[in-house]
Amino acid sequence: MRIADYAWRNVTETTIKNYFIKAGFSENKTSSETGEVDSIKHSIEGEINPEQWASIQKDCNTNISFEDFLDVDNELQTCGTMTDKEIVANINAEISDEENEELDQQKHKKVTIKEAEKAVELLQSFLE
Repeated sequence: MRIADYAWRNVTETTIKNYFIKAGFSENKTSSETGEVDSIKHSIEGEINPEQWASIQKDCNTNISFEDFLDVDNELQTCGTMTDKEIVANINAEISDEENEELDQQKHKKVTIKEAEKAVELLQSFLE
């Protein structure tokens, strides 16, 4: 928690502004930023500049067309239908895993509060 707090406190206002501008949340954009956003929009819409795509192909060492690149995952199955038996089997497996974890935890030696405090202090000093 201290590390996250330290990291957040070291983020400058300029950094935050720049990220919001890049994300498109700013009304006050410079002409170069507007051009960059327009370029991205054209790319997404399939109206990519041939020079841009040629540069990407060169950098990635590939000859794939932009249309093929956009359609690469059209046939990818992103969801499926499970039968009742599969659902029950998955739930039973999860319950079994939880029971095994509980048994493993019971087998371990109990840690005293003093031991835990020492461990936390040691970890804290290591991380800082």
